[in-house]
Amino acid sequence: MFITPKIGCAKHKSDFLRTRPLHLISFLAAICLTSLSISGQETAEDPGQLPSALLFVDSTSIIGRWSEGQLFSAPDQISHTLMGNTLYEGNTSQRGSMLYLIGITDPYSRKDQYVYFEDGREIAFSMTRGQLFLGEVRESDLELLLSIQEDIPGYINVFSGLDNVYLGTLAVSNGPLRPAELFACLHYYILHYDLDRQVNTRIERYYPQSGDTSDGGMGSGIMKPYMFEDPYYEWQWDGKTLKPVWGIRAEDEWSYDGKYIRPLFGLVSRQEWVWDGRILKPYWSPEPANQWIWDRNILRRFWNGRAEEEWILEDGILRPHWGADPTRTWIIEGNMPLPLIAMIVLGVSDRNSND
Repeated sequence: MFITPKIGCAKHKSDFLRTRPLHLISFLAAICLTSLSISGQETAEDPGQLPSALLFVDSTSIIGRWSEGQLFSAPDQISHTLMGNTLYEGNTSQRGSMLYLIGITDPYSRKDQYVYFEDGREIAFSMTRGQLFLGEVRESDLELLLSIQEDIPGYINVFSGLDNVYLGTLAVSNGPLRPAELFACLHYYILHYDLDRQVNTRIERYYPQSGDTSDGGMGSGIMKPYMFEDPYYEWQWDGKTLKPVWGIRAEDEWSYDGKYIRPLFGLVSRQEWVWDGRILKPYWSPEPANQWIWDRNILRRFWNGRAEEEWILEDGILRPHWGADPTRTWIIEGNMPLPLIAMIVLGVSDRNSND
């Protein structure tokens, strides 16, 4: 039995804990599970059954049901399938439908635990102390998607990471959910409330691009030295490709799709870079010492950096953070994405200079 969600009924955590509608949720969960038992789909509190759960968004509205490794968004519609610790989209376990590799073993652990994208390399979510974050935790106040709290066994309350508003309750039957099953259910709350988009919007407010992107794309721009009018050192970005303004230098042309930065010609894995919204890192190296972070408008080495390596971007001017040196100052016209600014000022984009 699925009921149309009533999204407007959200409450703050303090209000929810004070009113505690769990008695009504418990009653409805029993009715729903009993009706499913009568229809032959599952039985409530049957020790021979796998754990199951109903996803409430308030005391009366259900948006989904977890049963036997699958998440139902309607009685006959499967949204996701879990095989082991791998989550798939839809009613399939085909490789092309793989979404995440779930590495969470204890949702309440003090250590960060990760959910990876299907390639097993890039972190999609992090979880620690009952809190679920977007990506790898670097600034928890920005990246928090939701938190969970289980005051009564079998009833897991879910709260928004944006404003601490009550989002719903997982009513669990037949024992506790495995960590991977719990994540699958929490992921559905993320989709239902569009939490990942809201968190990304919050992050973008703190880490904007260097210029206007009101056209919905990645803009276009030019970056050039402040002191020297030498076109060799000028770079242009057309929304797809970063390349020198002057000369035929195919080896110094780079593609950028919002995530990966790759040479257009002569690509080798050790020349590919990845941008996750704040950190620029070599694709081939996990070492923090090789990573650079935009800390709002300051570019610095992510780990064990020195003050003389820091850069600050203000009003289209990029300069050393400490001390005014016009010979190391750059002008940025139009919109140049932050990772490309870093590639230029760090000397990565000019592959001839790195030979």
